[in-house]
Amino acid sequence: MRKRLKTGTINRARRLRGSRSDMERLLWWKLRELNARGFHFRRQVPMRGYFLDFAEHSGRVAIELDGNQHGFRNNVARDERRDRAIEAEGYIVLRFWNAEVRENLDGVVEA
Repeated sequence: MRKRLKTGTINRARRLRGSRSDMERLLWWKLRELNARGFHFRRQVPMRGYFLDFAEHSGRVAIELDGNQHGFRNNVARDERRDRAIEAEGYIVLRFWNAEVRENLDGVVEA
C-alpha cells in the first residue's frame, strides 16, 4: 500500500517542478523520450524527506543533478546521507554534474 503524502509535500513538489534548472529541463526532455521504451520517469519525487530530481520506480533508479554547490565538503556529506536513505528504499542513485548533462546529454541518458 502506498503511503499517502501530506498536502505540503505535494505542493512543494509542484513548486520544484515549476522552478527547475536549465539542465533539469534538458534532461527531462530526453527522459520523456524513454517512455516509448517502457520507462516512466517522474520529476521531483518525494522520498524519505527528500525530493529526487528524477525517479523511475519500476527500475528503482533515482537521478540527481548536481551543480557546483554540491562539491563543497558539507554538501558532499549531505548528499552521501541522502543517497544512503534512497538506497535503503532499494533504489540505485545516479549522480551527474550539470556540466555532464550539458556536454554529454546522450551519455547521461544512456547511463
